[in-house]
Amino acid sequence: MTAKLAIFGIALAAMSTAVSAFTPEFPLPAQISASETSDHTSFALITTPWRDGEMSSIDLQGAVAKQAWRLPASELTSLQLLDPLRQQLMDAGFEITFECETDGCGGFDFRFSADVFSEPDMHVNLSDFRFLSAQQVTATGASNAVTIFVSRTDSTGFVQINQLGDAAKTVTTTPAGSVTQPIPTPLASSELGQALEGHGHAVLEGLTFQSGGAGLTESGMSALAALAQYLNGNPDRQVTLVGHTDAVGGLPGNTSLSKRRAQSVREHLISKFNVSSSQVSAEGAGYLAPRASNLTTAGREANRRVEVMLMSVE
Repeated sequence: MTAKLAIFGIALAAMSTAVSAFTPEFPLPAQISASETSDHTSFALITTPWRDGEMSSIDLQGAVAKQAWRLPASELTSLQLLDPLRQQLMDAGFEITFECETDGCGGFDFRFSADVFSEPDMHVNLSDFRFLSAQQVTATGASNAVTIFVSRTDSTGFVQINQLGDAAKTVTTTPAGSVTQPIPTPLASSELGQALEGHGHAVLEGLTFQSGGAGLTESGMSALAALAQYLNGNPDRQVTLVGHTDAVGGLPGNTSLSKRRAQSVREHLISKFNVSSSQVSAEGAGYLAPRASNLTTAGREANRRVEVMLMSVE
């Protein structure tokens, strides 16, 4: 696995008047987990928290770059992660448009209404996150805009920066195959339930199986405990467990293996966590739905997983 440790720089193109460049510098080495650019698209500069079913934003258009990083930030709070980035924006001539923290942002609704990468590219701890938006209007009337989403777990910090304007045209992207795959973070029971209700699916991170087999080891039981708590608390909900593999080997064998692994998870939920058998089914997709490149060791590891899909309809 090739790791790209970066204090990731973004340069603003020269304007008719001098404009200070915004160059994100993190307090610790950061690994990029996702990067996406567009020459011309819409950009919502959020200006209010989520309240009464909505939040306000300034609708802008132009070149947009979205990037996410993770940091080994066990000793830093989410505020300590955000503070230096806020100061860098202000030093570069940006004005802070809006800033909020967790419940003050609107909690779950805010997170799933904001433009944030999905798991595993960007992890948002719904009990600890911060958001900031900023804007810079140049002498020519052009608008550069930035949003920053910061969250953390006990051991890892997560940052996503979306940027509109000339800076988005000059973002340095990481070549395919050299991006470090993010370390999967198991979701707590409340977060897993929210992911299922909001997106319809979630990965059961941390599960491990016997090499080449379907036997589930004791590692990763917290993911099953979280799913069991959700299902036991919502007896009207039904889910399908879908096993996935890497692309090593043929499709028939991988499809069979992935289904057997999903069935193993189902059996554990029923026998060890008292989940009703009528709530859980199991299927296998083999290597047909990768979430990362199969060209790297880290990518193949990320692709070997079991996902849970919410099947209930109201």
